Amino acid sequence: MIWIEKNIELIDETDKKLLQNMIENFVVFDNPDGKTNHYVRATVAPKSINKSEINLYNYIKEKIHLKENYKLISVWINKVEAETNKNDNFHRDRSNLTSVTYLNDDFIGGEFCYINEDGHEIKIQPKKYLTIFSNDKLQHKVLPVESGVRYSLVCFYMYQKKNKETII
Repeated sequence: MIWIEKNIELIDETDKKLLQNMIENFVVFDNPDGKTNHYVRATVAPKSINKSEINLYNYIKEKIHLKENYKLISVWINKVEAETNKNDNFHRDRSNLTSVTYLNDDFIGGEFCYINEDGHEIKIQPKKYLTIFSNDKLQHKVLPVESGVRYSLVCFYMYQKKNKETII
């Protein structure tokens, strides 16, 4: 499943300023494979971006009509540039649901590429504040950035099972 949201801004002006500051003062917390051919990430402390998390969560519940209980488990800012993203392979996220919101569009390349139901590769050109939602079945990758730096806010959600058994 993929859902692309072009017509609504999920991040308000206060959060935009906060995220811009985080981009300008980017601090790497994770380089998953220790190589220079992957993303680099900055963690986002939940309380520092709490309002955006709530907006994203409510939007997902409202627009996609999720009846299941999803919990936000991780929030990152991904930084992708020519030196760090040379060989991103198709993969599936480990989270049940993922949202990617682009924080800039002043770069060349870096398209989101996924495989649709018919087995065709589809490319999405990042636009500032465009948001993509996907489930854990969608095979996708980020194409190499040719110039500039691509930043995105990535939120991962996991399905939470009911604690109690009920008849209904």
